[in-house]
Amino acid sequence: MKFSLPLGRHNLYRMMRNQWKVARKRRIVETNAEKVLLNNNIEVVDANEYLEPARRSFDFSTIVGLAPLPVPKDENHPMYKEQPCYLYRDHSVLLEGLPQALALTNTVQLEANTLPPRIQGLVDKVQLPNQD
Repeated sequence: MKFSLPLGRHNLYRMMRNQWKVARKRRIVETNAEKVLLNNNIEVVDANEYLEPARRSFDFSTIVGLAPLPVPKDENHPMYKEQPCYLYRDHSVLLEGLPQALALTNTVQLEANTLPPRIQGLVDKVQLPNQD
């Protein structure tokens, strides 16, 4: 069935819910199949006998080498530091927002459209030819 605008206006969830309400009230029909099979000397076997038992879950912690082993700290390495280095990237979640980002990166927030006075002085000294 093509999904069209009139079909989209129908509440399909409500229709399915009502269908389940109707279906749950149905009675199981007795077919007497077991009696008929026994009368014809056909053996009736319980289907649960052929089902496999539930599989036991495997303990993956016994596998050696599945997870990478932690790298031992080498105090002789020239870049070794006692204090760990934390990274700040695009996907990092900062709870405090900009103040926390400024503290992590050890930076200062500049005011809008302003430069430090030293750099502003250098910009003012530059003269371009044909400048108005």
